[in-house]
Amino acid sequence: MGQYSIWVLEYSYVSNYHKSGVLYGAHNQGYVKLPYCYALIKGNGRVAMVDVGYNNKDYGKHLADKFGVENWHSPDAVLGEIGLSPKNVDTVFVTHAHFDHFGNVED
Repeated sequence: MGQYSIWVLEYSYVSNYHKSGVLYGAHNQGYVKLPYCYALIKGNGRVAMVDVGYNNKDYGKHLADKFGVENWHSPDAVLGEIGLSPKNVDTVFVTHAHFDHFGNVED
């Protein structure tokens, strides 16, 4: 069996997200940072991404602004930090069609 690694790469975040939005039963317990991340699986000569984030232009930017998402970085910049580019990705798994999971397919 080949060697695999899993990377979680933050590309954006919401600074003050209601804690109850990520932790059941945490009503009125303040706020947490909510990272927006790419999940990348490398191994056996393959590079796969689980979800592809959102594109910070047009309607993707409108939604990100509406939800308070900030500090967006492109897939080129984020993957470049680990020596890859979007061209190296040969497989994409999309978990669901929300803007922040599926909106950056072109890149």
